[in-house]
Amino acid sequence: MTSRKQLDEIILKNRNAVLYVLRITGYPLEYREIISAINDSGMIRGFDVNDSITALLETKCVIIFNDEYGVEKYLITACGKRVCDEMLVGILSNAEKRRLLECALKIFSFERKGGSIEYSVQPADKPNEKAVFKCRVFDGVEDILKLELAVDSDYYAQLASFNFNRSPEMIYRNIISVLTSDDM
Repeated sequence: MTSRKQLDEIILKNRNAVLYVLRITGYPLEYREIISAINDSGMIRGFDVNDSITALLETKCVIIFNDEYGVEKYLITACGKRVCDEMLVGILSNAEKRRLLECALKIFSFERKGGSIEYSVQPADKPNEKAVFKCRVFDGVEDILKLELAVDSDYYAQLASFNFNRSPEMIYRNIISVLTSDDM
């Protein structure tokens, strides 16, 4: 059984991992980018990242705003930078920092190579028609994922759109994993 002290240490480590990703990137990130970097590191589960971001917002270590395109972004504050710099000394190991840095750098390399992520929803026009969710991931050279999914309602198409926006990398990895698995 996990003691209260061990649980507090895990929570503190989770929050510092999120702060560290925001600190080393040096610019505002979308939620899906934070999730992607953290998930790729293998250090924290998605729900824990969400809880950590909420706590960091409440303590004013991170702020949230909409950029000029209306995209929600997260930015580390001066307070968050101080906390990150002072607290990281004994909380995250060098191996964990290196892993987080490598994962955060993947965000940069994808965008620098001209990578893009697009998605759209085509609502059903008539009661018996299906709504359509379309998504595309372009790595700067070619499409690495192009998907058109017909679903029973506009709600499910919007939900697919929301989930894809939050973590397109995870969805891509899961599709590849399922389709290339020998366990089927």
